[in-house]
Amino acid sequence: MDSRFRTTEGQSRRVDSGQGRANYGGCLGTGRTVRGGLWQFETQHNDDWHWIAKMRARRRSGAGCIIHSRTFGFAQGLFLQQWKYLVRGGEFKFIYISCMNPAMTLPNQRAFREGVSRRDVFVALHETHWTKTTRYADLVLPAPTYLEKEDLVIPWGHNYVQYSPSALHPVTNSRSEVWVMREIAERLGLTEDWLYQDPWNAAEPALENAFEGGNFRSLRSGKMLTLKTKPHNNYPTISGKIEFYSSRAAELGLNPLPIQTRLCIKEGNFILLTSATSKFTSTQFQEVYGAIPALVTMNSRDAERLGITEGHIVTIANERGQVQMKVTISETLPKGVMWSPRQSEGLAGEPQNCLMSSNPQEIGSGPSFNSTMVTVTKH
Repeated sequence: MDSRFRTTEGQSRRVDSGQGRANYGGCLGTGRTVRGGLWQFETQHNDDWHWIAKMRARRRSGAGCIIHSRTFGFAQGLFLQQWKYLVRGGEFKFIYISCMNPAMTLPNQRAFREGVSRRDVFVALHETHWTKTTRYADLVLPAPTYLEKEDLVIPWGHNYVQYSPSALHPVTNSRSEVWVMREIAERLGLTEDWLYQDPWNAAEPALENAFEGGNFRSLRSGKMLTLKTKPHNNYPTISGKIEFYSSRAAELGLNPLPIQTRLCIKEGNFILLTSATSKFTSTQFQEVYGAIPALVTMNSRDAERLGITEGHIVTIANERGQVQMKVTISETLPKGVMWSPRQSEGLAGEPQNCLMSSNPQEIGSGPSFNSTMVTVTKH
């Protein structure tokens, strides 16, 4: 194996070929049929990608599926935080996972892990490295890294865009995400033209007039460009200004002023906040920088009250789970608040997100990844 992918305990290594969960006896077995939701697939081979070759659409009634035979996306009407309960309840029989590490990133990990561990649920995972999610996959298929494929780098935090050429041919038998989706779409009998369009041919008209100082062709040639932005002083309000008093809310009969909701914190409980750190993108790059540290930071007055000093091991817990972490002490946090690097594991391998609730946020109904209530116990 290439020395770039040698790892130590707790780090990821490359996925080189299709492999399956041990309790299913390796890869997808010869002649096996997997049924779920609106379709099924069959295989006659054990090799990495032959399962796609026999995949076929089959209109069925009964349980739902993640890949819908018509929308080819997440099942309609499901929030990310809800479907784990449907998986745990047996509503899904086949799950295809790509471009994510849900066994670490989803809140309420117990529900998710119980669901994908069911014997009647088949999980196929398309991944570059051996992440925590691979432990729950029946079939692990190799995906190319950013070094092995062409891409566009369009960031979140600034407006610089550049072309990322491939540095080497794909290692072993890896296939791109676009290739897999196209092959699955074909086996499902989907005929929409956009499913089979070349990605670069699709990107060029989509990004027409999107750049300052160049066009798509100059971007592909290696020139770094910037995205055009809207005028900074143009706000989509009735007054055209930043409104602390919302004219639109007042028109709708709603309270036009922000309302601060009082937090109900039980005696002795803490607010645990989590956020990203500079070395990691979600759970990525642990094969480069090592594991996300199992640390929790607390205020010195809270630590003194509990008899905790720097380096102490504590258990952080709530009704959903518990995690062991090492304490660091800082004056930057207020009393009653703790902070930990996002999406880490505890000292005993427990996912930090076992503490997080699946209840959606009040604004936007998104998942509550970054805060929860916990108790702290000193070891």
